[in-house]
Amino acid sequence: MADQNSFAIRTCLSHRAFLENIVVRSASFLILLLPALSVCASPAQSPREEIVPSRSLTAAQTNDEIPSLELGKPIERKMAGGETHTYRIALVAGQYARIMFDQRGVDVVVTLFSPSGRKVTEVDSPNGPMGPEPVALIAEESGDYRLEVRTLYGDVPAGRYEVRVRELRTAAPQDSGRIAAERADAEVVMLQNDGTVRSIQRTVDKVEEALSLWRAYGDRRGEAAALNKAGRVYGDLSDYHTTLDYSEEALQIARRVGDRQIEIVALNAIGWSYFALGELKTGVDYHFQALALAKEVGDPRVEAHIFGPSVLIISLRGISRRRWNTTNRRCRSCVPPSTAGL
Repeated sequence: MADQNSFAIRTCLSHRAFLENIVVRSASFLILLLPALSVCASPAQSPREEIVPSRSLTAAQTNDEIPSLELGKPIERKMAGGETHTYRIALVAGQYARIMFDQRGVDVVVTLFSPSGRKVTEVDSPNGPMGPEPVALIAEESGDYRLEVRTLYGDVPAGRYEVRVRELRTAAPQDSGRIAAERADAEVVMLQNDGTVRSIQRTVDKVEEALSLWRAYGDRRGEAAALNKAGRVYGDLSDYHTTLDYSEEALQIARRVGDRQIEIVALNAIGWSYFALGELKTGVDYHFQALALAKEVGDPRVEAHIFGPSVLIISLRGISRRRWNTTNRRCRSCVPPSTAGL
């Protein structure tokens, strides 16, 4: 077991490194992966360059001047790299609040503080610069809770986001179960961003805890999303068989509940796992399924993310240009095989 853990730690890879692992297996086709690396890689900054927000208000930003969040009154704003936006929401002890930050071209981290200044939670969903960042809590004390929104990295292009209060009511008994599961999810992401050897085992333990909490809560969508996260964690450890187990289960649940975004993530993860295991034809079949589904939901960012591996397999397996053109007719970010160095 010690040898296995040592091997896992040595081979722990980020998503970018995972691509590079495929390159090692198919060195003669390195040129085909260069576009994929530019599309799928994270920004050039390392996690060490993350912006650390100030915990104190400036003289020009008193509590009354901080924008207040209210039910039914969304706020949309532009955010550039390195900026920090602050909001407040007035709660009474025992109230449940659910606040949604909808990212529209900027990857944000949201930190929640209690009226006494205690850090309650920090959220950074693994969805990049698009998609939701949900923050939920049951108020333990009355007063103004503060939310600080910042970009994950300092030097990134400007984007927009919308923040709105989705729910504001008296807490129900089941709310604590959902909050516990969501916070375990958030901890998984933060541990992955940490990227240290010490955090690796903690990440595995936490992702299993999050999965158990979602199952106990009885939320099938949450369970499917947690299965995808678990699959990614084990993929980063090069345990691709375990990734397949989790991702295939997530795929089945996503199809039952009709969540196409979760289904796309699962299909993509299954495809990557088969690539890593050397079953290239099977891998590209799953990627074509994910790409077709991404077109249906109209997500060009996901289409571009899936594009790179598909080019590699087209070269390796001779998949027809006709099938490529049919699948990628509306993908603006995709390049036909003839212009991709084939």
